[in-house]
Amino acid sequence: ATPREQKSHCFLLEGLARCGVCGAYLTPSYSSGRSDVYFYYTCTSAHNGADECSLKRVCAPALEELIAERLRMMGRDEIFLKQILDESDLTAKGETAIIEDQRAMQQRALAPIEQEIANIVRFIAQGKVSEALARELERLEVQKAQIEGELERIDLEGREVANRALNARAIQEGLGLFEEIWEHATSEERKELMRFYVYKVIFTPMEVKMGLYTRPIFTEHIASTVTGNHNGPGAVRGINWLPGVSAQSALLWDEIPI
Repeated sequence: ATPREQKSHCFLLEGLARCGVCGAYLTPSYSSGRSDVYFYYTCTSAHNGADECSLKRVCAPALEELIAERLRMMGRDEIFLKQILDESDLTAKGETAIIEDQRAMQQRALAPIEQEIANIVRFIAQGKVSEALARELERLEVQKAQIEGELERIDLEGREVANRALNARAIQEGLGLFEEIWEHATSEERKELMRFYVYKVIFTPMEVKMGLYTRPIFTEHIASTVTGNHNGPGAVRGINWLPGVSAQSALLWDEIPI
């Protein structure tokens, strides 16, 4: 192989991998030995010369294989997947309790403000108009708008958490397709496939945390390709790989010990 070919590696997790120590991106890099070229994901902050991050680099092929094998295992083993879903559900319940407390606190703060606004409006309707009342009404309206904005944010967060009421069977079916496609995909296609399933990979020396889209919806695009008589590189070319983030559902987090 030429020197250029030796340095060639398709970094499957490019743009997805983060350093779990400092939060920076892990970016592709390589180094040359006497007879081999070694490929890594390097912590951006360490690469830029910062001393605060203890994580310098991670072996790229090993990390990629760890993630791919985890996805294959989740698709094969329903009991294993259910354990992950149960842990995710437990986390969601804890988050729901916190959200409900936040909502109740904001609603308690809103009630007296609405009452004061109603009183001022009644005074004005009775002809008791003054500059002081107008200023107070304006102040209260600002406070009310702020609290209502916070309640909207809390409701949105609550809906996102509720979406994590995940269907193990539907998720496993989606993950089951991963291995079938993976076996016949080229390196570039595998890279695109990773982006369809994986939201983020956070690496620390002790564990890898992987965020997954729970229901990648592309079955109709790949069924004929996967089940047909297709073998070899490029067998899955032509698939509509990325119908868009809107076609993906809530996130499932999985922690992989190292």
